[in-house]
Amino acid sequence: SKETEDTTSPERQRQAIRRLCRDREWTLAETFEDIDVSAYNGHRRPGLERLLSRLADFDAIVFWKLDRLSRSSVEAGQIAERCKADGVDLVATDMNLDTTSAGGKFIYTVLAAAGEMESSRISERSRSMMAYKRQLSEWVGRTPYGWKVRDKHLVPDRSQQAALRRAARAFVGGATFAEVAAILDV
Repeated sequence: SKETEDTTSPERQRQAIRRLCRDREWTLAETFEDIDVSAYNGHRRPGLERLLSRLADFDAIVFWKLDRLSRSSVEAGQIAERCKADGVDLVATDMNLDTTSAGGKFIYTVLAAAGEMESSRISERSRSMMAYKRQLSEWVGRTPYGWKVRDKHLVPDRSQQAALRRAARAFVGGATFAEVAAILDV
């Protein structure tokens, strides 16, 4: 999940995990997070990697929802197998998930597949929406420095464009990156 001023998702997740541990009278030994690293896009997840390297230190892994642990049914299965081998339970805050039983393993597998499907559906909808916006010649994505979005289209930001020209002249003239950054006020 992303942690910005506009979202409370990571904090909501932390609260739900702390609440579950408190309700079960468990000690929350450590928190592992991968803030702003997608489980879907295949990027390395250092927090998850650290957790999995230390499974012997824990009795259970508590996570908010299955799709926050893994977006791939293959990866979810691998995590479950590693946990099983080390005697570590998997517990989601939003359901009774018990991987110690055959039924619990089945539910975990089904939910992992459902999470992967939902993630794929979100990705498909997002790609479709982006294609539609491009078809309408609307700007899609982060607004680059020197520009602003007006009526869904990029238009030059005169003051930032002037700063870019000053920064480029300064850089060509031998200014350091720090001096260029000061000109751009970044």
